[in-house]
Amino acid sequence: MFVEALSYDDVLIKPAYSDIVTRSSIDLTQDFLDLELGYPLISANMDYVTGYKMARAMWGNAALGILNRFYDWDDQKDDVLTLEAEFIPTFISVGTRDLNESLKHIDEVALALHGVCIDVAHGHSASVKELVETTKRNWPHLKVIAGNVATGDGAWFLADAGADAIKVGIGPGSVCTTREVTGVGIPQLTAVIYCADTLMGYGTKIIADGGIKSSGDIVKALAAGADAVMVGSLFAGADECPGESRTAPDNSVWKPYNGQSIYGVNGHKYTPEGIEGWVRAKGPVEGIIRKLVGGIRSGMSYVGANNLKELREKAEFMRVSALSKIESGTRISESF
Repeated sequence: MFVEALSYDDVLIKPAYSDIVTRSSIDLTQDFLDLELGYPLISANMDYVTGYKMARAMWGNAALGILNRFYDWDDQKDDVLTLEAEFIPTFISVGTRDLNESLKHIDEVALALHGVCIDVAHGHSASVKELVETTKRNWPHLKVIAGNVATGDGAWFLADAGADAIKVGIGPGSVCTTREVTGVGIPQLTAVIYCADTLMGYGTKIIADGGIKSSGDIVKALAAGADAVMVGSLFAGADECPGESRTAPDNSVWKPYNGQSIYGVNGHKYTPEGIEGWVRAKGPVEGIIRKLVGGIRSGMSYVGANNLKELREKAEFMRVSALSKIESGTRISESF
């Protein structure tokens, strides 16, 4: 069977009539898992993106950060308790390789948490369902984010198990090689549409996770039905990201960034589905958020959308040709 699917780069949003006087009036607030976010942005729960400092900075800038699970558990507990003392809603991430260990970790900090992110490359699986159901049964006050999936069936599977939010994305990340290694995945725009359409009216939130290269991609993801967008590479390199900086011979400063499915390689547990690398240091995350928010509001103004609900209602996607993609890119002439 052959089914055509599209990525963010395959489409543009058709401009439409707008009566918006100033872009600053556009409302980006989002009711998300009993939290009011000023901006529908989540920093990825990746080891070199979100630790304690990033989670604090994201909340301080009206967005959300989810702690990654790839560092010492005692340090994670300390981070959770510190964030709680600062009245910052906190999510930890857990996996399913050792269900008992994950449940033990949740239990140790449950009273200090707002929620848990069950973080698995392939979320449409029995082990994820079991962990979602057990978490909701044992700690009903916790909000549960689960993923990742890329189909309507996968989204419904997790929502039916009790997940409050679904992470959507199989292989679109810039440091993820899942599609190359396995041949499996769905282009991200279509994946978001599949999942959002399936859960429309159900109350479960959709998080578009991966494939975001610009604020324009965030606008497309939100227009496709995402309630929030998880961002990794655009936030990587921020001052608040974990990892030590390095200075290159040209005095440029760099910070580490890698895919999360590289873990276990040295122990030969499974084939890696990610790469390791470095990104240029970007300064405080506040500046990154400000630029992204400016681009999102600008995009919404082109379709006359005063808020995120209107964006979903008014946005019309147009498929573009390969030459249109070239036309959309930045070009500059060296002639003078």
